[in-house]
Amino acid sequence: MTPPSAADSRLIVVVGARRSGTYLVQRLLCTHPDVVGIHSETYLFSRGLPPLFERVHHGLPASLRVGSTYADRERLIASVRDLCDELFASHRADPSQWLVERTPEHIHHLELITELYPDVRVVHVLRNGYAVVRSLLHQPWGPTRAVSAAREWRDAVRAGRAGAPRVRSYVEVRHEQLTTDPVAAMEGLLGALGLPVPEHVRDAIVAEARVVRSTRGARAGAGTMTRRQVRTVARVAGPLLDELGYEPSEPLARASRRVARAGRVLRTLASRLHPRPAAAGEGGAGYTPHVHQVLVDDLLTALRTGGRLDGLVAQEATLRIVGPGGGSWRGPGAVTAFQHALAGDPLVDGDYVSADIHPGGGLVVLSAALTGHGGAVDRTVVVRPSGSHIAEWSSTVTR
Repeated sequence: MTPPSAADSRLIVVVGARRSGTYLVQRLLCTHPDVVGIHSETYLFSRGLPPLFERVHHGLPASLRVGSTYADRERLIASVRDLCDELFASHRADPSQWLVERTPEHIHHLELITELYPDVRVVHVLRNGYAVVRSLLHQPWGPTRAVSAAREWRDAVRAGRAGAPRVRSYVEVRHEQLTTDPVAAMEGLLGALGLPVPEHVRDAIVAEARVVRSTRGARAGAGTMTRRQVRTVARVAGPLLDELGYEPSEPLARASRRVARAGRVLRTLASRLHPRPAAAGEGGAGYTPHVHQVLVDDLLTALRTGGRLDGLVAQEATLRIVGPGGGSWRGPGAVTAFQHALAGDPLVDGDYVSADIHPGGGLVVLSAALTGHGGAVDRTVVVRPSGSHIAEWSSTVTR
């Protein structure tokens, strides 16, 4: 692969309305050996950097404007890009690799992104607005009204297309083509980046496209929309839906089947723990999914770095490893035995290929694809937090 010039960041930003398939696009891009991805959404250009720019003005250096300070715009942009480059560098094994950053809401911040990275490649993922609204309505973190979900999809798509003229390299890709003919879709996308698509990459695309990575918990009734909701979507976003050629029928049926499968996977995983009825601080009032996701992240970090688990795991926690060499531990000595049993497991010392972590319903579910000394493996972890500690942990070998 040709080394990049100093002016080429080789940064690919994948954007789109939430639930449009941005994660799928990132995964498929990363099947190419010259492409790597950032495992999580960064929110860097939407929530990280804007507060900094809000505290800066470009008027008079001697201005007494309160809450703001003068900075030369060109020097500021160059310095912030250097900071972003440093953040991104840790995700590349080789600076010649393309790096995929995926945060759907960055679609509303293309002006800032392109000012920082004039060389950026923007991939805008489009998906049927009816299917997006259905999916949003049935996420525990999503809007509860069809009108809000329809506006979210409409405004995101409009923002992406309005920002396209200022982007040197802007590509739209349809979710529907990714699911029906992923090889053709990705050949076009990778070709736009100047990357060849040999046979082994085509095979990897087909294999990855078959994998269901999203197992987010859904509200009751997942996969369905009422006729009134469909009419609402048509009223709010009808002209844009017509322009893109989207109708409410078959895409909704396909989405219903996918969500039903994901729901069955999640219920199967949850049943392994037989969780007690939700209490405050768990699945009921006071349940804080983000805090519990951070708790699981901290525990995995401690396992990988040899840190202490005492402050993360409740004294009477039940810890399980399902599969060869596994077991179940509880009470005195459980944490030590648990750490010993996980020693050498790719979950602890392997390299992450991809990972999903989904808090909801009083549980946190982690699905990870890793590589270790024994090759590629999948691990599924289901955790039940209790307050600021982990009450139950079950990790399962799924491949």
